[in-house]
Amino acid sequence: MKHNNNNSTESQLDENPPPYTPHNASTSNTYAQFPNSYPSEGTSTYLQHPSPSSSNAHGIFSSPPDYAEATSSNNNKGKQTLSQRPNNSQDRLNNLLNMTSNVIGTSRRPVGLPPLRTITSTAVEASKIAMNMVEDILTESLDDQETRRRKKNMRKIQRKEDRQRLSEQLDQFTSALSQYTSLSSFSAPQQSKRLEISQNSGPLTYEGDWSGKVCRLKTSMAPLMVRGALTARETISIENSTGVIVLHGSLFSKEDIHIRTVHGSLSVLGQLQAGRQLDIQLANAPITIQTRMEAKEAKIKTKNAPIMLTQAVVQRQLEVKTSNSPIVLHVLDIMCQDAEIHVESTNAPVTVYLPRTFSGRFHLSSTSTVSVLSQTDDVRLVFEKEESNKKYGRCMNMANKSNTQITIKTTNAPALLYI
Repeated sequence: MKHNNNNSTESQLDENPPPYTPHNASTSNTYAQFPNSYPSEGTSTYLQHPSPSSSNAHGIFSSPPDYAEATSSNNNKGKQTLSQRPNNSQDRLNNLLNMTSNVIGTSRRPVGLPPLRTITSTAVEASKIAMNMVEDILTESLDDQETRRRKKNMRKIQRKEDRQRLSEQLDQFTSALSQYTSLSSFSAPQQSKRLEISQNSGPLTYEGDWSGKVCRLKTSMAPLMVRGALTARETISIENSTGVIVLHGSLFSKEDIHIRTVHGSLSVLGQLQAGRQLDIQLANAPITIQTRMEAKEAKIKTKNAPIMLTQAVVQRQLEVKTSNSPIVLHVLDIMCQDAEIHVESTNAPVTVYLPRTFSGRFHLSSTSTVSVLSQTDDVRLVFEKEESNKKYGRCMNMANKSNTQITIKTTNAPALLYI
């Protein structure tokens, strides 16, 4: 019986787990600090040392874990509810508030940062300096704008006064001219042999058309106007001294046409045609003829004033001359095969346009530059001398075999010839 009891007792001991053996603090601490410092005995049977938490909870020799619960926890890993998830935004806000309180609070201010009052005063001073600089820049800009505006207004006022003064002078001149015109307006029978009107001073205006043998109109110190066509079998002479000449009608003469004035301009609105000679002499006044001008021999001269001829027809000879002023000459046609054209000025450019049928010799010279340009493929330019300030040569036109000669001279300015 005693033997049986011992066997039952041993079987009960085999079925029950071993008794719990407490570990002293030194052993637990040693394991926690040095987990790999256990004796080498039995270490090969453990692939992984248990964590201190599991050792404290179940002991070293605890029962195996519940694998179903472990599997469930692994499946639900990372699937936390909204209440279980950490609130990162709230944490960031709290961190920001804590940092702000650390910066603002004087008791917990980091070492090395100046007081808040010093930072604030420095920022205020910097702002004041920046504002002062901006105000200075704006003030200077406004002052400049105000100065420009004031100057602009002054110029406007000056121009307005000048226009008003010129308008008053023009009104006075027109009034005086109308009075003189009413007193000095002439007309003559259309078929009288001679038309001669001469006066020392005052405006002279001839009204209507006339035809006869000789026509002479003369005045001084006032305008001379012709409103009508004058046709003469011999000579037409128009003279003025210190006054303008305005020809609203055409002048036709079988022989000569003479036009002279000093310190007064010439304006021709009708045609000028002379069978023999056209002589226009001015001084210190411009010549502008934008209508057809034709004569066997034409001389157009002035001094210190420009000349513009836009419809010149050359029969035998054309001479255009001035000084210290430019010349612009347009030649419509050349009637003679051996015609001569001479254009001259000083200290100003000279520009001449010839018809595309031109054929002959050209001679250009200047102390500046000269140029000869062809406007058509029908001509061929052959240069005998080609320099920057001199060009001599010949223009050969297949459709024209004439031998016209043109000479262009000027100084201190370019000379241009277009063919």
